[in-house]
Amino acid sequence: MPKRFTDTDLWKNQRWFRKLSYKNKISFFYIKDRCNHAGLWKIDCNDLMEDIGFDSFDLKDFIDSINTEYDGITGNKVLRDRILLVKNNHLWITGFLQFQYEGKDKKVSWKGGPAYTALMQLDSFGLINEGLSKGYITLKEPLLEGWQTLKEKEEVRDKDSLTNKKNKNGKIISRNFKAQGEELLAERIARGGRVVANGEENY
Repeated sequence: MPKRFTDTDLWKNQRWFRKLSYKNKISFFYIKDRCNHAGLWKIDCNDLMEDIGFDSFDLKDFIDSINTEYDGITGNKVLRDRILLVKNNHLWITGFLQFQYEGKDKKVSWKGGPAYTALMQLDSFGLINEGLSKGYITLKEPLLEGWQTLKEKEEVRDKDSLTNKKNKNGKIISRNFKAQGEELLAERIARGGRVVANGEENY
């Protein structure tokens, strides 16, 4: 079961949330809990209504309500992008990734862990540039060219470093334990050892 951070001040310090109807408050929490680790929820209003116990659900009203607040001085309506409709079949909680994965410096490291795969999810929907340019995501370091395959290259390099280390004489030492066991067995046989049926040596 995935565990996520939650903003306990949401109920008191976020006026936009306090002004939502009870139905939209519950729906927001449902979608926040059911979205993937990039903040993307595949829209399924039937599931939402069944799971929460609603007789109806107005998706457009929900999105409009979440994205609307009013200026404290002028009273004018101010539109936000807290939730966006993506490809007509997903909702994106734009601040989700930043909130879940930012460090103490309020920035997200993309070079490993769930933040990396979350960014890959957004990239598959074509949302990376929008997320960065509009400030939904703030990274510690800019994305490198080819960042999507960087982790795969590092895994291959790490694997090679484990399987192809050399000793001081230049001989390759295998870190693959199965292969290493076979090498040791061959050396023992060469020294005159005899292997019996149970795998033990008999000299």
